[in-house]
This record gives sequence, structure tokens and C-alpha cells, in this order.
Amino acid sequence: MVITNRTQTEADGLYANALRYHQQGRLAEAVALYRKSLALRPHFAEAEVNLGTALQMQGELYQATLHFQRAIVLNPRLAEAHFNLGNAIAAGRRDPELSYRAALAIRPTTR
Repeated sequence: MVITNRTQTEADGLYANALRYHQQGRLAEAVALYRKSLALRPHFAEAEVNLGTALQMQGELYQATLHFQRAIVLNPRLAEAHFNLGNAIAAGRRDPELSYRAALAIRPTTR
């Protein structure tokens, strides 16, 4: 898919609305809009991270980890993706150490 300025503008608008819903705790609506944004702009690492976060908040740990991993593939230097992957792994009762180390290597002040 070729991303035109119009497509990117539409994807960014959907993403902005998704963030608003996410902040309001309207997770189902946020998830739907993150997905629509990613359909228009598939290499949007930050949208992948936020989609993963919303899914994790809904208890969808497996799906959340897939989106965090996709964000890492798209942007390996995105500390939030590594950190949130570590959180999802820990919530799933697995060892998050590698993800946390990757996040700290990128941004030592990550909390």
C-alpha cells in the first residue's frame, strides 16, 4: 500500500481519536481506531505500542505482546515497546528481564 499525504492524515486523525478514547478508558473504541489507523499506516510503531497497551489493559496479554513485538521490529530503538513488552511478559508470569534490559539500554531513565 502506498501511503499518500491524505492516507497519512487520515491515519493520524484516527490515531489521535484512539489516544483520546484510550485516555478516557474507552478501550474497545481505542482498539478499533488503533487498528484502523494501522490499516492505513502499517509501519506506525507508536500505534502498535498503544494498541498493545490497550489490549493489555483489556487482559489480552498474548495479543498485546504481538503488537509490542511488531513495534520493536518496526523501531528497535523504541524503549516504550521493550518496556511494555516486559510488562506484558511479567503479567503473563514469564521472565521479563530481557525486555527490561533492552529498554534500559535504549533509555536508561525508563521507568
